[in-house]
Amino acid sequence: MRISVILFVLVSIQAGSNAARAQRPHIFLPRTHGATVLSTYIDAEARRIVAMGDFLESQANARLTHTEADRQAIENAMLWVDTYFKRKERNQEYRRAQNPSYIEQEKRRDQVRERTILDLPSEVTNGDVTDDLNWLLDRLISESDSYELIFSETLGDVAHLDQTLTADEISHILLRESTGNEAGGQSFRADSVEFISVNWPLGLSDRAFAVEGAAYEKARLQAIAESSAGKLTIASWVHLQSALDQLTHKFNQVYSREALESASGNERILLRASGKRFLQAQAVGVARVFTAKDLDVLERKYTFTGSSVIDLVRHCGKHGLEFAPPTPDDRAVYRVLFNHLRQVYLELK
Repeated sequence: MRISVILFVLVSIQAGSNAARAQRPHIFLPRTHGATVLSTYIDAEARRIVAMGDFLESQANARLTHTEADRQAIENAMLWVDTYFKRKERNQEYRRAQNPSYIEQEKRRDQVRERTILDLPSEVTNGDVTDDLNWLLDRLISESDSYELIFSETLGDVAHLDQTLTADEISHILLRESTGNEAGGQSFRADSVEFISVNWPLGLSDRAFAVEGAAYEKARLQAIAESSAGKLTIASWVHLQSALDQLTHKFNQVYSREALESASGNERILLRASGKRFLQAQAVGVARVFTAKDLDVLERKYTFTGSSVIDLVRHCGKHGLEFAPPTPDDRAVYRVLFNHLRQVYLELK
């Protein structure tokens, strides 16, 4: 018992004297000289206890180190997961910026068109304003606030913007059924709707189309007569469609690429392009003759009978119509109509 007390005191004193020299508390025992049996035993026991203490301390530190390593490993794993998904998000952001989706592209184009219409109207009226007119028309009849005002019995605060359209101006407005694509449906005059009317373009006025043109005209008149009487037969409709197919086939032969190699660019536009548009419109009209129970009723429904800009917007919104590209003689009226619709949109925006 006495030896243990003496050993504890020596260890405590030595630990206190050497603590300042170490980064962490540690026991440094002095060397023994001229030892007796008792002193040698005391020194050996002291060193054993010190070694045990170092071992236990190292073991505890090791457990702490392992615990810290495990915690750091978990944090690294979580950080790796976060980094992985953040990298994916960043990559997707860059890809969207370089290659935006269709909806984003349409939204951006829509914003550009709105800024152009509102801020640069003179630039718009320098060219074809059809797309811009349809954009304004779509906004006026699709946005809830403007729709309620335009289709109400009284226009209220925007009544002063309802400009009157003369009969001559209305006759220069071309409409068509809205199909959701750039080509659209068959175009017709706002004040006189005829789905299979024949105003032969320059490209089909050549004598080479005399036979096919006469056959189509005969079939067309017969289909109109039967449809007006409510007695259109399938045979008459098939005959009309066949006559149009023969006329189209003849057109493709006369205005083939080989035949137009020697023609200038302007002649190609006047001949092939105008004839092609005419035949496409006739094809739509022929299909409409068969699908409509009464062609006269449908034509009367689409005929504009109003007298103002707001009346025209109501007419288009009610029947699903939009503006068709104008002829050169119609462009002046289209510019005036664009300015009227732009003022209405600005007031209701």
